[in-house]
Amino acid sequence: MDMKVKKQVPAGSTSVAQWMELLPVFVESGFTPDHIRFLTNYPHESVAVRKRLDERLGEFEKQQHVTPVIGQLNRFLLTPWVSIPVRTTTQRQLLEDIRMKGIVISAHAEQLLFASPFSLFPEEEVSFALLTPRELAPQLRRATSARLLNAEYLDAWSAETLSGQRVTLCDPYHTLHLLAHLSLDRFMREKVVKIGMQPLRSEWHDEIFQIQKIESGLTLQSTFAGTSNRLSPDARILFRLHHDAS
Repeated sequence: MDMKVKKQVPAGSTSVAQWMELLPVFVESGFTPDHIRFLTNYPHESVAVRKRLDERLGEFEKQQHVTPVIGQLNRFLLTPWVSIPVRTTTQRQLLEDIRMKGIVISAHAEQLLFASPFSLFPEEEVSFALLTPRELAPQLRRATSARLLNAEYLDAWSAETLSGQRVTLCDPYHTLHLLAHLSLDRFMREKVVKIGMQPLRSEWHDEIFQIQKIESGLTLQSTFAGTSNRLSPDARILFRLHHDAS
């Protein structure tokens, strides 16, 4: 007997057209893209629908990421990705706090940390910004680590692009403070975050840290950052964000 099987659509599934109508309403009401994903049927939609939604939500995120400054052509204010309290503490205490959260530190990343001088920071609130090579060097198809992880380049980019703000390289130990304070929710969409820092020399090559989302949580790893290393235009790189131009 010839039977036709109809594909079942999950209850509550929303069409792309319906999503496109709903998204501006959510955004205008003050919901962030991550809030929208959490509150809606997003996880149960088809791959095709989620792909289209991510494209549109990415557009909204970019709009929220930078704010044009009125009266200053091509100048922007960056929205901090996160701000954390940095306290005076020991290297051992930071590592213990991170492991207590279930975050895994690779053996090689730990070797690099112990090989670099431990930085004692004054107690203050520190802000960070997530930027991509596409934003930092739109004129280049594949910018190198050497080009973007450069203090002079970041100073020039900040002076040309930002208003009353500047981005600088992170200290390697900012990574530990970040992991000790950051909730896993901040990595809901960030599968890999590279740390914008001065590369550390290992036995074989230059490396930087990256925070990577894994099934069990987060892991701190090291990754190649040699002069010939070309970065994906959409790689997410974390920099220190200062709210003054001094």
